[in-house]
Amino acid sequence: MNYFLLKNFLSSYSLPTLLIALCVAFGCYLLEKLIKKQISGMIKAQLPFIIAILVYFAYDMIFLAKDFVFRDTAFIAGIVCGSLAVVFRALINKLKRGDSSVSSAASLLVEGVLEGVIPTEQLHGVAKAVERLILENDNLNEEQITIEISLLIKENTIEELSDSDIQSLVNLILQAVGGLN
Repeated sequence: MNYFLLKNFLSSYSLPTLLIALCVAFGCYLLEKLIKKQISGMIKAQLPFIIAILVYFAYDMIFLAKDFVFRDTAFIAGIVCGSLAVVFRALINKLKRGDSSVSSAASLLVEGVLEGVIPTEQLHGVAKAVERLILENDNLNEEQITIEISLLIKENTIEELSDSDIQSLVNLILQAVGGLN
């Protein structure tokens, strides 16, 4: 893993954003350990984003706005915090498995969202393919990209997911990757 790349990536976010993301990643880890069997793959994928949005709303109301108000910027920052929390968890899980192949934050994010849905041995390849579809395909529109990602997930999934679950995962991936960039 490249220390310089990691330092540049982390320096592009504010300290509160990084701290909230780390706390959310740790909190999700603890929740998964406590109630491992009861959490479905869909809830596990969305949990960091839900918690991060709620925590960032609280942070925004207490420290920034100093008023009980829901601002759009807090929602977007919550999505960024959730994305970073997933990136942190995916990075730690990769290092625990002994896999040091990290190419970008977007592929780590996709791996983190799809972890538990895609088999571990196929996770990196699927994440790279999804990242290429999102970031490097100028000739496809958003609907075509969504269909391609849905097909990738459907072909490689561990468990049988409904079309609405796959669509939710695809939307989550697209919004999260958009939040990182």
